[in-house]
Amino acid sequence: MPDMSRSDAEIVMEIATALYGDRWQASLARDAGVSQSLISQIVNGDRKLSPDRKYRLVQAFELRAKELREGILRAGVLVSELLSREYRV
Repeated sequence: MPDMSRSDAEIVMEIATALYGDRWQASLARDAGVSQSLISQIVNGDRKLSPDRKYRLVQAFELRAKELREGILRAGVLVSELLSREYRV
């Protein structure tokens, strides 16, 4: 069951930090197709998260998560490749 005691802004901040790192506002704004100012207003509680904005953020989060999963898988393949190489002196 969802934790209803947390605000939308708190959840957005937690997801964004996990997916984009500590300096996430500009990247999320770009990926969601909204202004960084709007992201800041939502996080600060000055603007509500409308259904349209929520949908845009969720789309951006899903795309970023997919990109990260693909990057992790690719990195795993490359690490295996690197480890399998013989050292040559």
